Amino acid sequence: MIWWIGMQRRIAAPLYTTLVNHQLDPQVRATVLSMSSQVDAIGQITGGPLVGAIAQAAGIQNGLLFSAVLLTPALLLLVWQISRLPRRGLPSATGNPSN
Repeated sequence: MIWWIGMQRRIAAPLYTTLVNHQLDPQVRATVLSMSSQVDAIGQITGGPLVGAIAQAAGIQNGLLFSAVLLTPALLLLVWQISRLPRRGLPSATGNPSN
């Protein structure tokens, strides 16, 4: 299982970096990438053992539930960001974009 998680992280990292590089001002890009890496490391250091301790004490299902609760703010931020994306209509049969 750990090799699967590592593989997924290696796949996601270049995608994340590309997205950040595309959308940020060059003057703050390095700071954002650095801060993102630091927050990720802190989350792994604190969250991993905490979830492991809960799973060991209360069962794997409760550990997974706790993980889901910890990830809920990230999901809410993702939904909020998606809702802020500009709406692009699909082209109509006449070639004019719909609004």
